[in-house]
Formats: sequence, C-alpha cells, structure tokens
Amino acid sequence: MTQRFRSWLFVPADSERKLEKSRSTDADFVVYDLEDAVQADRKDLARRMVGATLSADIAPTQCVRVNPIDTADCARDLAAVMPYNPRWVMLPKLRSAECADMLASQLREFDGKSDDDPEATRIIAIVTETPEMALRLPPLTGLNRRVQAITWGAEDLSVAVGATATRDSRGEWLPLYEQMRSQTLLAARALNIQAIDTLFAAFKDTEGLNTYATRSAQDGFDGMLAIHPAQVSSINTGFTPSAEDIRHAQRIVEAFAAQPDAGAVQLDGRMLDKPHLTLAKKILARGT
Repeated sequence: MTQRFRSWLFVPADSERKLEKSRSTDADFVVYDLEDAVQADRKDLARRMVGATLSADIAPTQCVRVNPIDTADCARDLAAVMPYNPRWVMLPKLRSAECADMLASQLREFDGKSDDDPEATRIIAIVTETPEMALRLPPLTGLNRRVQAITWGAEDLSVAVGATATRDSRGEWLPLYEQMRSQTLLAARALNIQAIDTLFAAFKDTEGLNTYATRSAQDGFDGMLAIHPAQVSSINTGFTPSAEDIRHAQRIVEAFAAQPDAGAVQLDGRMLDKPHLTLAKKILARGT
C-alpha cells in the first residue's frame, strides 16, 4: 500500500481565491476539481488556472479530479494538467474496471512510465457513482495497478437510482449507501490499496464531523474527503491515533516481543492473539 493520507480537500478549479487558500491548507491532499465544481462554460478557464497552480508546485500533495473518461472534457483535462506531473488523478463515474484501464493508458502516454512504477501518476477512483460499477463491488478484480486508492459517493448514485434521500432522520446512511461504503472498504482491502471515506456535507456541523471522522477511522478507512477547509482539522484529528491509543498499541507490541514464541499473550486481564498485534502495529504506523 502507498503512503497513507488522511484528508483530501476538494478545491473548485475555477476559483482564484480558493486556489490561493489551498496553498496554505493542512490537508494531506488538495484535489483540484475540474468536474462537478466547474460549469461547462468555465472549464477551459479552470484548466488554465490549475495548470498555473501545479506549475508553481507550492501546494500540498496534488490531485486533479478530471471529467469522466468517456467524455471529451477528460481528454482536455489531461492535456492541460499532465505536463505539470500531478501526483494523482481522481477518476469519477466509473462504469467498469476498464474505465481505469483507459485512463491509465492515457497517463502512460504523458508520463512514459509503467503502471507499477512508483513515480507514475496514481489514480484514485470513485467506484460507486454508477449502478454498473456499484454492482461490481465487491469483489473488484482486474483494477489497473495505477489505482492506489478508491473512494465512494452517494449523490450521483442516488440520482441514478431515483432516490430522494441518502440519509435517514437521524443522519445515518440509508441501507444502499451504507452497503456501498462497506463494499468500498472491503474492495480496497482486497486490493491492498487505500480506502477513502466520502465527504461529510454539513461542513458547519463540526461536532457531527468529529464523530463521523472518528467512526470512519475506527471502521478501517485510511482517510476522508473534505469539501471545506474548515473540515481538514477534524479529519486529520479523527484519523490520527490518540496518545492513549499509541501507548496501548506499544504495550501490545512489547508484550508479544517479550514472548516471541507465544501465539497469544495476556495484557490487563485480556488474552490477545496475533490479529491484535497486527492492529497495534497499524496504529503505531498511523501515529508516525
């Protein structure tokens, strides 16, 4: 699995003010959005602005969300941004794994690298926005090696199926979307790539976001999408183990190190086996 990232902040690519602010964000990733956030008559302007921003190379790790692979806009997006070597490209509205293959083929033409080259531009794919792709999760097999992260979204899928709501009266995901969330996580783990949770739309609800980000990390996700700079701090905190979590994980590692031949050890009156050790090592890795 590639380096783990917690927060992926969307920035509309046609907003000079927001592009400027993105240079000082604490987000692990800035996702310059050329798709949904930009009206059709402003896409050429947005491409030029993203190119200028990428050429300056002063933002955090950079990603560009292009338009769907089966549109002319996607080819225009890539022609505009790939000369500046963005580290990642976000691909929306996949209908099959072949969509990722198509994007990877075009990326190879720009960067001249093989799909498994660690310096090649990577792909994060949104894998639940169409019913066709949603039905392929899990298992998701044959995904191109450039795809090193997958995420999910509810809004486009809800439109596709004709739903008028994605959450219930308590704010919990309705069954279809909870299923998509879980299947995205399972598919990412089966592929040994990053699992990125979807955005929390109520950007002024800090308490709700804190709860959701903490739950997302507990559920096993590696990071989360953000739609407003104010969300970044909560997401980063939610996906960073607390000092207490790190201390407990270290004690587990030390307990097993003291008994290297043991399949299970006792700690604080509990029996712990090798899966607990694996999880403790993951927590320590997240804390570094």
